[in-house]
Amino acid sequence: MVDFYDFSTPVWYVGFIVYFCLSGYQCHSISIMAEHNETGKNGENLAAEYLTSIGFEILERNWKNRFEEIDLIALDKELLVIVEVKTRSSLAFGKPEESVGLRKQRLLVNAAEAYIQKSNSNRETRFDIISVIISSQSHSFQHIKHAFSPFD
Repeated sequence: MVDFYDFSTPVWYVGFIVYFCLSGYQCHSISIMAEHNETGKNGENLAAEYLTSIGFEILERNWKNRFEEIDLIALDKELLVIVEVKTRSSLAFGKPEESVGLRKQRLLVNAAEAYIQKSNSNRETRFDIISVIISSQSHSFQHIKHAFSPFD
């Protein structure tokens, strides 16, 4: 049995996997996913399903460029849509979309510019936010089109 207060037991943190070694060098791993990460992932899945149901084509999910990430990249007819998905399990800390401040907007614009350059896209681009509230019994969406402009 591992005593987690025994600091002589080596512990390494790698992403969301925690590796710990028992005596005799038998190593085990435990997958740890914070509840808010799971909520966010569920929200992104629901948002992608919603967008598909209203005629969007999902091009990319969780597209990364160095330190920036775009949750969803989609086509709305011929328009390239960069989508930030914000999910909460309640409104106790405010509406999800309120957490997309100026700094996050700039990161999304930078990531979108990188995506457009790498994909050689010449499409007009729009920035949307999908706000998702997931409760134990239901979920709701708010799709905010043209949520911000790269020139803001």
